[in-house]
Amino acid sequence: MPKRFLTESYEAFGRWQKLGDDTATLPGQLRFDPVSGLSLTLVGHFGGAVAALGDMEDDSSCVLLGTTSDVPITLYQCRKSGTAIRFPGEGSTTYRAGFAVIGGHDDGSGEFVTSRVTARIPLLDAWVPVSGLQTTIEQTADDQLSRFSNSYSPAQELSINFSWGEIQISPAASLLGATTTVNREARIVEWLDITIELNEEESFGDVLNNRVGPLVDLATLLTSYPAEPTYVGLVIPRSDDSGATDGGSVTLDVLYQAANATAPAVDRVDWSRFLVPPTDTRTPSFEVLAQRWFECRGRFKRSMDMLFGMERSPRGTFTEVRFLTLCHAAEAMHRDQPLPQHRWTSARYKEIQTAAIDAVDDPETQAVLKAQLRFANDVTLRERLIALRDQSIGPSSDLVSDEAVARIVRARNRLTHSSTSELRGLEATEDLYYLTKCVLWILRCGFLSALGFSPEETGALVRQNREFQWLAEAYLSKVE
Repeated sequence: MPKRFLTESYEAFGRWQKLGDDTATLPGQLRFDPVSGLSLTLVGHFGGAVAALGDMEDDSSCVLLGTTSDVPITLYQCRKSGTAIRFPGEGSTTYRAGFAVIGGHDDGSGEFVTSRVTARIPLLDAWVPVSGLQTTIEQTADDQLSRFSNSYSPAQELSINFSWGEIQISPAASLLGATTTVNREARIVEWLDITIELNEEESFGDVLNNRVGPLVDLATLLTSYPAEPTYVGLVIPRSDDSGATDGGSVTLDVLYQAANATAPAVDRVDWSRFLVPPTDTRTPSFEVLAQRWFECRGRFKRSMDMLFGMERSPRGTFTEVRFLTLCHAAEAMHRDQPLPQHRWTSARYKEIQTAAIDAVDDPETQAVLKAQLRFANDVTLRERLIALRDQSIGPSSDLVSDEAVARIVRARNRLTHSSTSELRGLEATEDLYYLTKCVLWILRCGFLSALGFSPEETGALVRQNREFQWLAEAYLSKVE
């Protein structure tokens, strides 16, 4: 089965049924678009039109099995996005799916179990240079393409060991545009094949969340490009009726609900856009960065999920949502580090709290005061942001100044504690956009620090980054 790279659209016609219910099948069309994702339109309704009327507000997800003309398909995380009821007529039901497994049906457990996963993460194609490919094209006297051959000397082939298994990264390539005449030039497309070998069999959802996802997030951090669609293939051991494997396997394609694909082609890389250029001699090897990344994932999982979840979110997300989520991610990153979390020791703060409450005679006032003082010993958002900045890049006013941090805090407090009428005119959308970028850069620097970059190295990487240079010129240079 050919790989379906997710920069191309895909359609499949067939009959569909819910997992665990083979009493009703409906015809329908599956569409995949790199921007809008996976959509399934069925002719009719499971259970009939009357049942469809009763569950139009149902937001629960289901698993759908499809039988098409060429391959079986399993759709996961399917939720209704539209229902059309017609009398007379069949009507239609539309589902949005989280991801699709192309080439197999779920066995009824609700999810595939796999011991090996193959993947292609386009952002890594640009960050880890593909080297060693040699190509020759020989032409005959009548100017026709006679022979194409290639050979590999995979200098960039990597094998990275972790406690949970192994990742192998190796270069691959294909020839596009080859014809019988030389009027159209053939083009070599290179990429990296990533194979994840697991010590124990895991469900696909766990592999996606704990193995593939972190690699995509690491590539997003290193390149500073938004995450793009990722090809993944499952390698599932075949087994007989007794459950014993026969040594064979079946490879299945996976389609994801995709974000916008914006990563550059490898031959058109703009290194000034990258946060950590692999061409920099100070940059550790990808093997070292990957091992450090998975080591610190357990500590920073909350802030990683919030930051990179926003990076993967579709364009058009409200600026306020992005800003508040990234502020929350920064607080989580600070809490998950051995940085000062309180102003006083617990014993000292208990004395201060008791003295303040005892100074008031009214019981109701005492209760209110006690509730207000419950978290008063915690450091503020301003102190957390400054601590993160100072730890990762030092107290550098030319990067993110104290005044920029103060504006971030004021904006967060207004958005969190003000009513809708009070918000009008308080924070311009343009200012909030720039402040969101400032929080994003504080988080990026924090993750670079976790990967082992010194404050001097992180500061140098940030200063040479084109995206930060634009932010500094457009906004930070005007903040006094």
